[in-house]
Amino acid sequence: MKQGPGPEPEGRIDISKNPGGKLRVGIFPLTSDAGCQLEFLNLQDDLLALAKAVDILHFPMARAFNVDGPFDVVFVDGVPARRDELEILREVRRNTKVLASLGSCSSFGGVPAAQRFHDLGDLKKYVYRGMEDLDTLEILPISNYVRVDLQLRGCPASKWEIMETLTALIAGRLPQLKTYPQCIECKIKENRCLLIEGQPCLGPITRAGCGVVCPSVGVPCDGCRGPTEEPNLTSAVEILLRGTTYPDLIRKFQKFCSLSPEYQEMFDRWRETQ
Repeated sequence: MKQGPGPEPEGRIDISKNPGGKLRVGIFPLTSDAGCQLEFLNLQDDLLALAKAVDILHFPMARAFNVDGPFDVVFVDGVPARRDELEILREVRRNTKVLASLGSCSSFGGVPAAQRFHDLGDLKKYVYRGMEDLDTLEILPISNYVRVDLQLRGCPASKWEIMETLTALIAGRLPQLKTYPQCIECKIKENRCLLIEGQPCLGPITRAGCGVVCPSVGVPCDGCRGPTEEPNLTSAVEILLRGTTYPDLIRKFQKFCSLSPEYQEMFDRWRETQ
């Protein structure tokens, strides 16, 4: 069943537009809090400017009438938590040329994936009192079911990355998404380093692209954008433990990206101690 995201293509991309010359776009919600979809509306005037080159054909949050494709690019927000959502995801993949995961839930399983650290039966009793027989799927990133071409991370996804993705695809190229750590952007903004102040900030091992919104107001990064490539977890954990306990640090890693392959060894070691 697992297909994985596959290698992200580089350079130009061949997307033939419809007769009107516009990029055909779909925004599909699965199980989520809808915050990533809201970021499209938060583009405000920029979204109006894009309307000359983009035709958003499916967006239930903003449209009363939606079509089911075909699309040039589809953004998927959330995870399939029910079998009908899984079928929607697979149908979307068949009807689009480029599929992008939108946010941490679709990219990594997000907050819903934290269920794997708890008893599912107990969770159902707590969340769905009186409906414990509700049929739910194991929470997994959408790349476990379909090929993902682009990954827009974050909780919520970055408006900058949404805009960069759309404008790049309009031009027939792939977006240039940031891959370096958050700390670089903090230095550019001349933010004070929260790690030096003894706060458990995941900036050194978290991929940039959100504009370091949290550290800029004194809130440590929670790592919602997922790990950088080959993060130095050993050194990071050693430094982070100066400002928190090991159990609290584990919970911090579990919050958004508990299914990130880079973190699995750390979680496995933690389970062995329980």
